[in-house]
Amino acid sequence: MSPALAALIGLVAGVFAGYLVAWFVLSRRAEPEPVDPHLERRRILDALRSGGAVIGDVDDILASNELATELGLVRGNRVAIPALLDLVREVRRTGESASVNLDQVRAGRGGVGRSQQRLAVRVLRLDDGNILVVADDRGAALRVQASARDFMANATHELKTPVGAITLLAEAAEQAADDPEAVARFSHKIQAESSRLSQLVTQIVQLSRLQGEPVSNAEEVSVDEVVGLALDRSRQLAEQRQVSLTRGGEEGLVVRGKHEQLVTAVVNLVHNAITYSG
Repeated sequence: MSPALAALIGLVAGVFAGYLVAWFVLSRRAEPEPVDPHLERRRILDALRSGGAVIGDVDDILASNELATELGLVRGNRVAIPALLDLVREVRRTGESASVNLDQVRAGRGGVGRSQQRLAVRVLRLDDGNILVVADDRGAALRVQASARDFMANATHELKTPVGAITLLAEAAEQAADDPEAVARFSHKIQAESSRLSQLVTQIVQLSRLQGEPVSNAEEVSVDEVVGLALDRSRQLAEQRQVSLTRGGEEGLVVRGKHEQLVTAVVNLVHNAITYSG
C-alpha cells in the first residue's frame, strides 16, 4: 500500500471516528435527565391551594403538602383519619372517584381548646394505581355563613326599633309644634335614631359584600385598630343598654385581611354581646 493511500484511509477513519464521538455526545445531551417521581409529586401538591396527598398501594404516603398535615389528613407516613383511609381503600378497589364531607374535632393550637373542622374531601385513583386525596377546610366558611344568618336575623329585628322610634318621635314633634324646646328635644332623638339606623344599614351592605366577594388583596391589619374602631362604633348601643365596654389582651398583633370587613365582623360580635348581656 502506497503512503498516499494509507494517509487517505487514516484520514477517512479519523473523520468517521470523530463523527461517531460527536453523535454520541450530542445524543447524550439530548436525552432528558431522569425525573424523581417523589419530587415531581411534591411540586404538584405544593402548587395546590388545598391539602393534598398521594397514597401508595400499601396505604403509605408517597407525597403530601404542608396543608395536608395542618388539616390532619396525614401523620408521618400514614393517613391520620380512619374514615378517610377507608375511603381511600374503597376508591383503590373500585376505581371510582368519591367526594365526601368529613367532620372532625381537633385540638386547638398548643393543645388548648378544641375546634370543629369540616373537610370537603375528593379522592381519585391515578393512572399508576396510586390514590390522590385533595381536601379543603369548609369549617371557617360554614361558621361565617352561620354568623351572617344570625346577624341578618338580628339586624332585621333591630331595624324595627329605630324605624318605629323615628315614626313616633316625628308624630310627637308635630303635635308639639307650639313648644320649641320639645321640638328640639324630639329632633335630637330623631337624629340619634337615624344615626343608629344608618349604622345598621351600612353593616348589612358590608356583610352582603363580604358574603358575595372572595377575600382578595389581603393586607396586614392591626388588631388594636380594628378593636378600637369596633368599640367606638358600639359605645352608643352600650350606653343605651347600660353596658360597660373594656378591652384587654395582647397588643401589637397583626392579621391579614380586609380592614373594613374585619371591623364590621368585630362590631357584629360586640353588638351581639351587648344585646344579649344581662
